[in-house]
Amino acid sequence: MTSPIINNYKNAIVAGSDGRNMLVDLQYMPGAGPKPLLIFAHGFKGFKDWGHWIALFEKMVYAGFSCLRFNFSHNGVNPKSPADLSDMDAFRLNNYSKECFDLNQIINWAVSGIEWPADAPKLGKIGLIGHSRGGPIVLLQAARDQRIGAVATWASVHSLDYSWKNRDEASMLEWKKRGVDYVLNGRTGQKMPIDYQLVEDFNQNKEKLDTQDAVKSLRCPGLIVHGTADPAVPVADAYLLKSWQPALSLSLIEGGDHVFGGRHPFNGQELPKASLELVKQTTQFFNKHLFY
Repeated sequence: MTSPIINNYKNAIVAGSDGRNMLVDLQYMPGAGPKPLLIFAHGFKGFKDWGHWIALFEKMVYAGFSCLRFNFSHNGVNPKSPADLSDMDAFRLNNYSKECFDLNQIINWAVSGIEWPADAPKLGKIGLIGHSRGGPIVLLQAARDQRIGAVATWASVHSLDYSWKNRDEASMLEWKKRGVDYVLNGRTGQKMPIDYQLVEDFNQNKEKLDTQDAVKSLRCPGLIVHGTADPAVPVADAYLLKSWQPALSLSLIEGGDHVFGGRHPFNGQELPKASLELVKQTTQFFNKHLFY
């Protein structure tokens, strides 16, 4: 028996922060609907076409959802070559206020129906998913946006100052003096620049970017999924998020790493075991909260 056809409306363009274009993909099965829409926000050094995300979200489409993946405007992907990180000028100037703006733009675009494929299902309830650093971004959005019916985080950090909060004062002063710091992309060997304005933006907007406050004030249902063997973000971050809002559901995937077994590029025909469990837990949660 053949599987139903999934349509992939690929590389639509939505205006993001500072006028930079964002690329958007919509995966769906044609039909009248309405069907819930899951919007996925990638993490640091991530992008919509990374690894197994396409294959993973196909599973969610078969489960009855439409799924939207997008690139943040300053994530380092050049719209002309969306398969990898190559625009280091944009990457350097990224910050959390820009990512919050970008996500809101994506939701506005989805709700408006502008350029929506003619054969796509009508828009139902909206769910947000954030991976890693995308976790706080979707939690911040869900806490202040009544259009969001439910939110899930995958391997999420607990706070947006996670990358520097434990650095010593001398290191921070040196970063400020130079104006730029670098992080190594272990897969490509790139030295990726991070401008100090990232810290300044966070400090100037602490209340708006306060993950703890957002989680405490969250009114829609929430799910936290984390792998027990995550080497990048400790599972303690998941427990901390849960402690701020006991009503949140917590699902731990035994042996799961930061990307739940995925790799880039992903050439496999079958999703890794941890990713299949991730799909199972996430679809069960959204099935409960997004269907009428």
